[in-house]
Amino acid sequence: MNPDPLTDIIKFVSQPRFATVAFWLLLIGSIAVAAYVFRRMPEQRSVGHVGNWIIRLVVGCRLDLTDAPSLLAYPCHRDGYGRLSRLLSLGKMRADKGACEISLADVSEHAEGIAFIAWPQEDLAEFEADLPRLREALTSLRHVAASWLYRGDDNARIERLDRIARSHGCTILATNDVHYHAPEKRPLQDVVTCIREKVTLTTAGYLLNPNAERHLKSPEEMTRLFGRWAHAISATREFADSLNFSLNELRYEYPRQTVPDGRTPQQH
Repeated sequence: MNPDPLTDIIKFVSQPRFATVAFWLLLIGSIAVAAYVFRRMPEQRSVGHVGNWIIRLVVGCRLDLTDAPSLLAYPCHRDGYGRLSRLLSLGKMRADKGACEISLADVSEHAEGIAFIAWPQEDLAEFEADLPRLREALTSLRHVAASWLYRGDDNARIERLDRIARSHGCTILATNDVHYHAPEKRPLQDVVTCIREKVTLTTAGYLLNPNAERHLKSPEEMTRLFGRWAHAISATREFADSLNFSLNELRYEYPRQTVPDGRTPQQH
C-alpha cells in the first residue's frame, strides 16, 4: 500500500482516460492536509505537469461549524491563507485534541480574502432556511456544492439545490465529494472512518458511505453527470480561476526577537 495519497492521485489521473488540456484538483481537508502538501510535494505546490496536461493544486479546507451548515473555504491570496490558518488555530485551541470548534461568527471575523462554498446537509429544508444567514455573514459566499451521490434521488436533489441557490443569489458548483482516488480504495476509507469514529466495520452501519463512488472522475464523466446543469461545471472552473494563492508563496519566517534598541540579537 502506497502511504502517499497525493502521489496515488497524481499517478491515477495520469491515465489516458483523464487526458485533457487542464485538470483542476481541489484539495479538501483540514490545515494538516495543506501542511502535508507543502512538506511532501514541494515540486507540486502550485502547478505540476503530468504527461501532456497540467494539474493545479487549489488548497482549501472544510469547516464544520457548530451553529451553521458546513463550508468549503479557499484562500484567495497569501493574506487569506494566513486568516484561514488563524481561524483553524482558534477552533483547535477551544476543543479537545483532534476536534475543532468554529462558529459562523468566527468565520465572519476571518472571512476577508477567503472564498466560500456552502455544503448542504442531508435535510435540504433546513439548509434552505440557513442559507440566508450564511449569505448575510459571508459576502464572498456565491456557490452551493452539488454532488452526485448515487442514492436514487440525485436528479431531484440537485434540481432542488439549484432552485435554492438561485433564489438566494448563488449558483450550484459541481463537486464529487472525493474521499479516495480510485474505487478500490474504498475499503481503506472505511477503515479510516472506523478509526475516526471509534467503531468497528461490523458496527459502523450508516457511518460508512453506501457505495464506492467517492472517487475521482474524468472531466467527461463529470460533464455527463451534470448535463442538466452545465452552469455547475462552468462554476467550478470559474471558481478555481478566481483563486490566486499558491503554496509557493509560503516561506519560513524567523520569529522577530525583542532586543534593546541599537543592539542586534547576536550582540544581546
